[in-house]
Amino acid sequence: MQFLQAILAFVVVFSVTFSSGCLVFDATCNIGTSKIVGTMTDNGQKTCTFSGIVAKDKKSLFASCIEGFASYSRSDLEIAAYSNRGNEHLFPVAKEVHSTNPRNQYYTLSARMMKLFQTLAVISLFTVGYACVKLDGKYNWGTHDISATITDNGKNTCTYSGKLRDAHQFLSCIPRFSAFIDGSLTWASYSNNGNKGTIRIIKETTGKGADGNGLGKDEFFLAGQAFGC
Repeated sequence: MQFLQAILAFVVVFSVTFSSGCLVFDATCNIGTSKIVGTMTDNGQKTCTFSGIVAKDKKSLFASCIEGFASYSRSDLEIAAYSNRGNEHLFPVAKEVHSTNPRNQYYTLSARMMKLFQTLAVISLFTVGYACVKLDGKYNWGTHDISATITDNGKNTCTYSGKLRDAHQFLSCIPRFSAFIDGSLTWASYSNNGNKGTIRIIKETTGKGADGNGLGKDEFFLAGQAFGC
């Protein structure tokens, strides 16, 4: 990797850590009723509150947050997403089963973001994992059909083809990778073996896509690069 790319990766890691140096998600979810109660705390400040029913026919449950913040938990309770004034993070949730009696079983949910000294220790790992991440896709605003592929150092890690239905559209990824595209189609969140980052997306109305094909009616391209491409 070139020196400039390494510096870029360092800046990205440091800025994310500084804005969310100690991010804590704690919640409980009743297995029988699917009722969840929890909080998101950012550097000691409670920024988001979870309270409601985790509906199986929905992909996510959004929290109630103070101004400038946003968060949701995926309905399978395995992934949580968080935005701190535009700095977006996607991280895995630890889920454990507990029971006070056979009729009262519940999950405890928890997740922690790395503190500054921990992040600095893995800068080199982040730099290697994110040397060049690209997103290529196409969207039809008439039919809401979307297709997208993320490549990480030339390897296809995440894909999706279908309808854009939710505020965050998750992609299908190979093991240890995860990603979603925000419904605004202006950014995507990406995780490589637990190292998280954001891909900024631009919309293009001319040229050809990664597959070599042009645009059809009501279509535009989605293109994004991150981390030293």
